[in-house]
Amino acid sequence: MEVNQKNVLEININSTNEILIEGKHIVQIENVRQLIVDFIDNGVGTDVEGNKCTWCNGKKNNESSDHPDKAIIKLQSNRNTSYASYIALQNEIIGAYSELRNKLSQSLYGKSFDSMLTNFKKDKNNKVLHSKIKLIKAKYPQHILEEVPIE
Repeated sequence: MEVNQKNVLEININSTNEILIEGKHIVQIENVRQLIVDFIDNGVGTDVEGNKCTWCNGKKNNESSDHPDKAIIKLQSNRNTSYASYIALQNEIIGAYSELRNKLSQSLYGKSFDSMLTNFKKDKNNKVLHSKIKLIKAKYPQHILEEVPIE
């Protein structure tokens, strides 16, 4: 499958723990999550089957991702990146997905995605809850590509 570059958000963390977006914009860790949310939730186009993102609340920027199903977060680190900085960056990426899933779950079901996951762990046989979780995950699938660290 061919990937349109506008659907890839490249995040690099270098040897001095600076975070670069698309190789040029240095950002602080506290700004990363919102950049990722904006990228994934942009919703300007369609998924591979031609469906529009009717749940997306993004800016519909033609130069950003088309659809959450096509949005890929590409993480590149350096061998000298500190472990703590790398983990903090990973947490922000996962946090962005959690934020989007929680918002959608709240609007559809009146409860957070996190609480549904917690309840499902207590009752794995709850098919209704399982289908709701599956739906939310399908609407905001995690496409994270972690590259091998560079020198």
